[in-house]
Amino acid sequence: MERDVDIILAVDPGESEKLIWLLELLFKEWYIHRHEREERLKEILDIATEKEKTKKENFCK
Repeated sequence: MERDVDIILAVDPGESEKLIWLLELLFKEWYIHRHEREERLKEILDIATEKEKTKKENFCK
């Protein structure tokens, strides 16, 4: 880790665009995709719960 945190370096426009792209990528991976994955898994669990409920209802008849 750098110890000279008080030093400001010039950044080229291409570098800043790449860093912004990296931040956007990490945000999507950590938050958006994780949320979407959790939603899909919840839907699958809901399907399994409904199937189990249907199975029990049909078995008890």
